[in-house]
Amino acid sequence: MTESHEILDVRPKAAMALALGLMVLVGCAFVATFIIFGYFVPRQAARPNLATAVQSFPEPRLQIAPGEDLETLNNANRQKLDSYGWIDRSTGVARIPIERAMDLVVDQGWQEHADEKR
Repeated sequence: MTESHEILDVRPKAAMALALGLMVLVGCAFVATFIIFGYFVPRQAARPNLATAVQSFPEPRLQIAPGEDLETLNNANRQKLDSYGWIDRSTGVARIPIERAMDLVVDQGWQEHADEKR
């Protein structure tokens, strides 16, 4: 008994035509890319620098460095929480460090403001 099998799985002419077609397609894309870059790069060089244009852009502006902005805000808030200062000098309302305020609440208990009881 004789076993039969295929001698060739792929037709060589079809494989070569496919490979040649792909090479032509890649070559056309390569040439098109150079043409497009040749058109747009000189025009881009003639445009104003966007970094300087941002400085003259009206408010509200986009946030350039959100991480740094958040750190600055947190530092300012931390400075307020850790320092003494006047909130309203005419009425005698002042700010004290939060650690000191927590110690006072522990020692004296929470005292409600007179206006809040109404």
